[in-house]
Amino acid sequence: MPLALILALVCVSGAHAIDDTNMTKTPKDVGNLFLNDKNSKINSVLDGASKAYDFINEKNSVPDCLETSDGETVKKPQFIHLMAKTILYLDDPTQNEIVENDFNNNIKPASTPYYGTSYCELKKTEYLDIAKRLVNFVEKNKRLPNYVSTKSGKIGCDLLFPVFSNVLTTYKNTGELPENIKICLADKYQVIGQIMMKAAKYRYISGISTLEEFLRAGGGDCWAMSEYLFNELTKAGIKARIIQYATAYAPNHRTVQYFKDGRWIDLPYRSYPINMLFWNTYSKPCMCVIKVNNC
Repeated sequence: MPLALILALVCVSGAHAIDDTNMTKTPKDVGNLFLNDKNSKINSVLDGASKAYDFINEKNSVPDCLETSDGETVKKPQFIHLMAKTILYLDDPTQNEIVENDFNNNIKPASTPYYGTSYCELKKTEYLDIAKRLVNFVEKNKRLPNYVSTKSGKIGCDLLFPVFSNVLTTYKNTGELPENIKICLADKYQVIGQIMMKAAKYRYISGISTLEEFLRAGGGDCWAMSEYLFNELTKAGIKARIIQYATAYAPNHRTVQYFKDGRWIDLPYRSYPINMLFWNTYSKPCMCVIKVNNC
């Protein structure tokens, strides 16, 4: 699964936002200035959002970072914050001024990201409210929220990325913020790849079998890894279960399966750089189910 998107952004780190906009200009006028000024950081955000939206539509996956033409990397949390600030500024440049620090902040990812929603429809007032709440949260906590609440339910930041990039792409093409947007990441199971990549950073440590110890130590045994994967799939709204069975190395090996199209499927351990001691085996003698979630 592609995790990075290479973009030819214009001067993301070296240029300055436009400062000669007077108070009589409308948001559309300001946008036209941005689009005509090749040294504008806002133009870079608009260009990046447009290319990212094309990438999302093609790959059905959200990039983890954007790389500029001069070799600098803008990570996903920072770019989500930049898009939210840009949307608010384009809606009302007299109330939501963009400053230099907005482009230099080291925004951390959500501590416990929510993946459960893959579809949303939002009116302009709703996505503006989401953008405002996200910006306020980030500027207070220096990280993304785990999710934002809406009338339709929770929206995680991986869905906010296409929401904001859709809004800015429409603005770039029309000079107007859209009145309504509809976003659908067609397959909620696409988050499994992201979960597996995150799991790959954890080491195999014999004797650490609980999730709490696993997270604190940066690793654990197959029981702990199974708890971690089960927990992440549950947060993503994916039906999952932990199973136990005998292998050549242990009588009580544990792995995780998810439910799709009427059947249980092993997680794709081998497709990611996960320690092979965590892998499932194809035959599962003496298999039993340890737990199943309610998704």
